[in-house]
Amino acid sequence: LNNMFRKGQGPGEIQRFFSFGLENDKICVHDSMSRKIIVMDEAGELLEEIQLREKGTLRFIGVTDGKVIFSRFSLPELEDMTGKIVDEKNQLIAIHLDDKTESEIGIITNKWWFTQRSGVAIDPLTVVLSNDGQSLYINNTQEYLINVMDVEAGKIERIITRDYRRVKAQRRY
Repeated sequence: LNNMFRKGQGPGEIQRFFSFGLENDKICVHDSMSRKIIVMDEAGELLEEIQLREKGTLRFIGVTDGKVIFSRFSLPELEDMTGKIVDEKNQLIAIHLDDKTESEIGIITNKWWFTQRSGVAIDPLTVVLSNDGQSLYINNTQEYLINVMDVEAGKIERIITRDYRRVKAQRRY
């Protein structure tokens, strides 16, 4: 019915990659290329734009209670990661729309293996905001396991798991 997004670098414009979440009568858009949050009303009119200056890569998770939730990770120093498996720290953060401040929800880790020029995640990292915005569902291990974290408390409130039989990979030559 309507394209609310305009391509560009100016106020309310999006460069290329974006994610969005809805809260009440607002649309919150994360433009990862421009490192900003765009807040629009239901008609697509720009209400405000928040420039994100912090270091690290942000992954948009969702919007709840006037906060935009992200996971943020920063690569370790090159000499600390070459040829090693490392626990990569992912900081779960909230950007508060009212006063533009940031607060930490918690830290989760997943394993990565790095070379001098690249890296690969050994463990998955999936974080999903619950429909009511009160919990984060986190999968950050190869195990059949989901941690449920309370957004306000920043604590794991329960673990969802089940027993399963591991399958060993067959080598084919």
